[in-house]
Amino acid sequence: LGAEGELPPEELGLVGAMFEMRASVGADAARLAARRATAAQRAQLVALAAKLAGFDDLGARPAVYDVLWDTVIDCSGNLAYRLALNTLVAGQKVLSFGASVVGDEVADAPAVTRLAEAIDNADEDAAYTAARALLVRSIPTEV
Repeated sequence: LGAEGELPPEELGLVGAMFEMRASVGADAARLAARRATAAQRAQLVALAAKLAGFDDLGARPAVYDVLWDTVIDCSGNLAYRLALNTLVAGQKVLSFGASVVGDEVADAPAVTRLAEAIDNADEDAAYTAARALLVRSIPTEV
């Protein structure tokens, strides 16, 4: 990788690969969360989705969205997914997941609500589908 704050060379495909990994891990983590989340965790996800929807300022939504995904990963009960998320978060020095990058995801509050409700209803297939539909929006088309 380049110097801190410098994007890696495009020919490495790292940016696209990180977003592909994020979509794959996130969708499967949502499926597992639907299976394994406690009642309190389910309620927290629904509350976070409602909080995100309550912000008119799209710039304020990514912070809540980050907490929501952090909670999904916790609900999945998968340590490897936690480590993968930690790696992606550490990668934010190279790749930002702010509103300019994940704006299509955070702008769609109904889709985020569908994800939270699918997990709350223990619907593994719907949780996977909702998560995947959200997360693929940020995969660069040049991958």
